[in-house]
Amino acid sequence: MPLRRSPRAWIVLALCASGCAPVTSGAGRAEPVTEVEVSIDERYYEVEGVTPWDLNRALRTNGPRDDQAERTWFGATDFAMRYRYEPMPWAEGCRAGAARVEVELVTTLPEWPDREAAPAMLRADWDLFLSRLREHEQGHQRIAMVMGQELLRGVEALRATDCGTLRTEARRLAMAFESAADLEHRSWDLETAHGLVAAGEGG
Repeated sequence: MPLRRSPRAWIVLALCASGCAPVTSGAGRAEPVTEVEVSIDERYYEVEGVTPWDLNRALRTNGPRDDQAERTWFGATDFAMRYRYEPMPWAEGCRAGAARVEVELVTTLPEWPDREAAPAMLRADWDLFLSRLREHEQGHQRIAMVMGQELLRGVEALRATDCGTLRTEARRLAMAFESAADLEHRSWDLETAHGLVAAGEGG
């Protein structure tokens, strides 16, 4: 049963509306507050039937749609990383202060209301399938959260000669993280054969 993450990830940059003030001394200024906020929303789609053929048909029909691949998947984890900062002038130009990153995760999994009416062997197969699917999608969740931490460090390190250049560097950072996140998720899919094997067992 092939599994993969739907490729609908994006990064949004939000700048503080205050803009840049004249250069001032940093004396007495409070240290910027940095934070990564993570939200995880788990959603379900129903599959019906009490035979393997019924379940496979329902999984292929009702699973989350991947428009780019023009097919559906049995499970998916979509995410968005949003970050913001305050452009803070200092003696050497402009830096990013009060950095914050939000990682929003939406994982979609199948739900089988007819499970108790099905044969015991099919229930056991389903439980194994669902546990592997959930483990696979949790791997995508972990990747997104790690990328959020790295993104925060990248935002905190932003420095430029002026605040306009800082904004340009921030956009470049966003593009780099979008590409890096996509590569990490694709690598996870390859490592786990889209959830068919546990991490490290592929060959």
